[in-house]
Amino acid sequence: MKLTIAFIYGVLLLISLLIFASVWHWQMSGVYFVSNKSLLADFLPPFIHPGEGGNIYIKPLRVIYMMWFVYLVAMFLIPAGFTWLLIRLHQKALNKSWV
Repeated sequence: MKLTIAFIYGVLLLISLLIFASVWHWQMSGVYFVSNKSLLADFLPPFIHPGEGGNIYIKPLRVIYMMWFVYLVAMFLIPAGFTWLLIRLHQKALNKSWV
């Protein structure tokens, strides 16, 4: 059953990563920093790469990292909450099929 829980959490975490990276790129890129990198590269620090043309921070770096930390915590906690809810709702069925 632990393997099932880990698999469910892993799949939801991957989906959450893609969703949060997309939202991060949509909300932050061009407003808080300007970067010529792809969608997932924008979500991973450092958000810009100095020396490349046109990459600059618009807002203070501490503000960007605080917001990124909130996104990161939510990215891990939301799949955990959905996994817990899914396991609680289907616990009897999972116990029957895995015992």
